[in-house]
Formats: sequence, structure tokens, C-alpha cells
Amino acid sequence: MAKKILRLKLTDFINTNIEDSVIHFLHLMKESTPTFVVHCWYKKEEMDSASLFEFKQKYLEYLDIIEMSFDVFGSNEEAVWYDIINAKDDGIMSHYKFKAVYENTDDIINCIIEFNNVIKFDTQKSMGYNKHGYNKDAKDSNNRFKKMGR
Repeated sequence: MAKKILRLKLTDFINTNIEDSVIHFLHLMKESTPTFVVHCWYKKEEMDSASLFEFKQKYLEYLDIIEMSFDVFGSNEEAVWYDIINAKDDGIMSHYKFKAVYENTDDIINCIIEFNNVIKFDTQKSMGYNKHGYNKDAKDSNNRFKKMGR
């Protein structure tokens, strides 16, 4: 299964009160759903190299687990599976399948939780589970009807 790319704007959460929470949520998600990578982007004028270096050092043990990469805006316009972007930057990014737009940086956590819900649903769907949680390809999937007397 191909890895799905989650794109986040780094400068919206770095050096804020939600920085630890964002990394924590991504780390927890990665443990339960390893089929995604995180692509962080930033505008050159909004990020200094010292802040980026400090961030990488602070979360060094998590960044490889989370599979997080960093790019300056415009240097890598790859297609992403899920884009989490603030309202003021909405429209400058393209090439995404799903998108969550937030106005307040505190809502980034809610967008990450929504991403988790979408990727879990997609993963189950691709593994052959239907909306009721039954594997449609299992040989004994009709056993539930036999037990019910059907």
C-alpha cells in the first residue's frame, strides 16, 4: 500500500502552545496507522534556520517515526493526499485529494483528528471492510447470518 502524504504548514504550529500536541497526535496516529508521511512546508520569510534547527533537535526521536520532511514553499509541489491549511493560505496550494481549512491555529488539532478518521476509513475500505466492519472477502463472512438463524 502506498504511503499517503499529509501536508501541514510548519510555521502555523512551530513555537506555539500547540506544538507539542501536534507532534504527540501525529506520533500516536503513526503507531496505529503507519500508512502516511508528513510533509511540512513554510515560507522563507516566515521561518529562520535557527527555529527549524531547534525544532528538529527538540523532536529528533519523533521525526523519523513520524516520517516528517521539510520544504520551502514552492520548492516541491507534490501531490498530497490530505492538506491541512489555514484560511489565509487557502488557494495557494494545489494537488491534493482532501483538504481541511482552519481559521484558528488551535483548530489544527481538530484537522489532524479528522485526517485520522479519514485515513482509518480509507485503510479499512482498501482492506475489504464494508461500512458495517465486516470483511467482504472473508470465507466465513456469512456466519453472522447463520448465528442469527437466517
